[in-house]
Amino acid sequence: RGVLHDIFAEDEDETPIMSTENEEPPMTAGMKALVQVQQQLYSSEQKNALLQSEIKSIKAEKEKAETLHKVTVENLSLEAEATQLKLTVLEQYFVELNKDEEMKRNTGADGATKAEDNASMVTLDKAYVAELKADVERFRDASDEYKKQLEDQ
Repeated sequence: RGVLHDIFAEDEDETPIMSTENEEPPMTAGMKALVQVQQQLYSSEQKNALLQSEIKSIKAEKEKAETLHKVTVENLSLEAEATQLKLTVLEQYFVELNKDEEMKRNTGADGATKAEDNASMVTLDKAYVAELKADVERFRDASDEYKKQLEDQ
C-alpha cells in the first residue's frame, strides 16, 4: 500500500478514498460523454466508409447497365432498319413477280386498265382483307336474320 493509503479512512475495512497504486482515476461525466461521442464517431466513420464503397459499386453497375442499354437500342434500331429494307425489297419483288398477273386482272375486255399498275401487294392485301371483313359482316347479319325467322316459326 502507498503512502496515502487511507487518508480519510477510519477503519481498515473501509475503502480508501485515495490510493497511489496503478489505478486509473475515476471517470467524470464529461469524460464518459467524450468517450461515448468518440465511439459514435468511429461507428459513423465505419458506416460512411461502407456507404461510400456501396455508392461506387452502384455507380459502376449503373454505368454498365446504361452502356448495355445504349448498345441494345442501337442494335434494335439497326435490326428495324434492316427489316424495313427487307420488307421494301420483298414488296418490290412481289410486285415484279405478279406484274403480269395484275395486268391480266386489272385489264378489262376493251384493254383499258382498271387500276394502277404499280399497286403494291401490301395495299392489295389490305383491300382484300377489308373485303373479307365486309363479307363476314354481311353473312353474320343474314345469319342473325335467318335465326330470328326460325325462332318466330
